[in-house]
Amino acid sequence: MKTDDVSLKGKDIWRPFWEYKTENYASYKDGFRMIAFMATDIRGTPYWQFQGDIGPQQPVWRIENYDIPLITNEWFKVEYYLKWSDKNLKQSFSKHLLKCLIISY
Repeated sequence: MKTDDVSLKGKDIWRPFWEYKTENYASYKDGFRMIAFMATDIRGTPYWQFQGDIGPQQPVWRIENYDIPLITNEWFKVEYYLKWSDKNLKQSFSKHLLKCLIISY
């Protein structure tokens, strides 16, 4: 994936670069989505955000990582590991960028 630094300039901006949805997502009953963002907060500070939710405004979990800088203006490799269980929306999730662990849930 390649991102430009212009698309993430400013405050409270987000750009999704990966998303997985179950068939019944946004039914607010038994659907689920996992999504990864490159974002900036209300101060304009860039960060990675990872979220699991049952609807766009109903996160079950959300993790933000300010420690690893966003990669802009160059191509980078993204790897995911998912382990899914339908019972109680349990899942494990890890994400690597350039062989560096960014998040684990």
